[in-house]
Amino acid sequence: MSLFPEELRLYYSRLFPYKEIWQFYADEKHREWSVTLSNDLFVRDLKFANETELKKYLLLKLPSKIDVGGFTHLRELVFDLDLTDYDDVRKGLCGCQEACMCSICWQMMVGGAKVLHEMLQMDFGYSQITWVFSGRRGLHCWVSDPSATALSFEARCAIIKYLTVDRKYLSHPVFERAYKILKPIFFKSIWPVLVKRDAKNQIVEMQEKNENVEFAKSVIFQYLYPRIDANVTKQLNHLLKIPFSFHPKTARLCLPISIERIDEFVPHNVPTLSQLCADLNVTDVMKRKYVRELEAAKLLLKK
Repeated sequence: MSLFPEELRLYYSRLFPYKEIWQFYADEKHREWSVTLSNDLFVRDLKFANETELKKYLLLKLPSKIDVGGFTHLRELVFDLDLTDYDDVRKGLCGCQEACMCSICWQMMVGGAKVLHEMLQMDFGYSQITWVFSGRRGLHCWVSDPSATALSFEARCAIIKYLTVDRKYLSHPVFERAYKILKPIFFKSIWPVLVKRDAKNQIVEMQEKNENVEFAKSVIFQYLYPRIDANVTKQLNHLLKIPFSFHPKTARLCLPISIERIDEFVPHNVPTLSQLCADLNVTDVMKRKYVRELEAAKLLLKK
């Protein structure tokens, strides 16, 4: 889907939340910014001294996508969940693969986000956690606690290892907690789709006989446990799309979302650039549905 220059100009002049974005990224003038321009030209190593410079550049260049990296050897702890990492189970479940996405496989993102959020809070004590829809088929998680931002490469690797499931230890309290979160999602959203498959019958039989309960857990984890892109989390210089940018393939907004209301979130309802711009033509401000949604989402940027 195309991102038209005239619509980008309208968006960057009237809707883009410069103040909130600048504050969210800690007013850090040494941070690396990068943009993708309309001709697919990728520009990185950009630096802005203040919010005014950022606004001036965006209005001049009208980028289709904006990414940020780290700053002075520091970086938020970030996580990238993408449905393509579940293609091995999505194909047999709902037929979706690659860019395709439906309400059934989206539950894999819901389950993954809930478990990851719980672990970040309970096991690491983080509180400044922001979830952002990627604009297409995934979620980005930004952890902005100072202790998380200061983590070394080695510490980030250790966190990834901690979050990785080892099926030999599914009875560990950490994974038991995750299982309690994922089980109702599985039986509400995944189970009905498997109702005519042998896999469902096999799980039921094992549960009824009370045999190999760990196998049933492993099946649920296979569908719903977070599959994290390790390189995004570990690398301090990895670029990631910022909130309120757009996904160049769908033109949908990268919208911050509330983890408490993630069950209500519908990716296909997230506004596109064209829908946001059209909303500005609505005379009654209270009827500007998409603009109001954007305004509410600004409050979710947690610092």
